[in-house]
Amino acid sequence: METDDDETVTNNFEIQGSSTTQNKRTIEPASTKKSSSKKQKTSTNDGESPTLKRLIKELATPSSASSTTDTQPTIADRGNLTDLYDAIVTAEDKNRATNQEIIMRYYSFGEELENMFDRFIENVRLRECSSKKLQSNSQAIYRKILSRKG
Repeated sequence: METDDDETVTNNFEIQGSSTTQNKRTIEPASTKKSSSKKQKTSTNDGESPTLKRLIKELATPSSASSTTDTQPTIADRGNLTDLYDAIVTAEDKNRATNQEIIMRYYSFGEELENMFDRFIENVRLRECSSKKLQSNSQAIYRKILSRKG
């Protein structure tokens, strides 16, 4: 039934095109072929996609980001509360030391930034003084030249 409607529309456009001087496009029925350039989904029997399998494999293998955990002592018995508590205390101590080091680095950075700013301000003041001297010298020279001419 759809093909009959498409042919009717095409015929109507052709009739209208012949009655007017303007050329109108005719609507051609869409082809039933599907484009071969579309990606086809790959299905697996397990119900898992290849991307999911790849992600699971990546998570299962140890990464280079976990190399920081290699330096920490390993806990032999996960059920032993004292070992777990000691591991927590050790981790907190390392965290505290790292935080203190970060704060010290920021403080040193701030001091050096302040020193650079002070040097910059001093250079600006020296330039202002030298430019004022140049202005006063040039004005004095200009006055001397005018006094000789006059």
